[in-house]
Amino acid sequence: MSEDSIENWLQTEVSCPRVVQTYDKFMGDVDLLDGLVSYYRIKIRSKKYYHRLIFHFINMAVVNSWLTYRENCSKNSIPKKFTMDLLEFKSEIHEALRMQGKDLQKNRGCPSADRIDAEFEKKKLRGPVKPIPCFTSRHNGNGH
Repeated sequence: MSEDSIENWLQTEVSCPRVVQTYDKFMGDVDLLDGLVSYYRIKIRSKKYYHRLIFHFINMAVVNSWLTYRENCSKNSIPKKFTMDLLEFKSEIHEALRMQGKDLQKNRGCPSADRIDAEFEKKKLRGPVKPIPCFTSRHNGNGH
């Protein structure tokens, strides 16, 4: 190799344009957001493009909310084992939206004695549905 070819391979210092510096500074957050959105993407098959756009923006808003939640947990020194991961966070949002406007009291198991007594009192106040037939027609033995 001649000395001319070696000189062509020497490193030279080039200043980085400000646009590239700004891009590199904020691109990490965009890559993080894109990666997290792709983990649990809302799957929708529609011929209407705006449906997919709306669900994508909802997904981005949820991921941004989770990032803010995670940041607040670290600022408030909450241990990582007590913070929700992204899937759990999305599940909590789903459950909250599903239960919106519904009665939170569970109707499982045996009813309480107070509730049974209250229903019995309501029935007593209403009275019978049909008038009771007279004694002779009840005990005449026809049609029974």
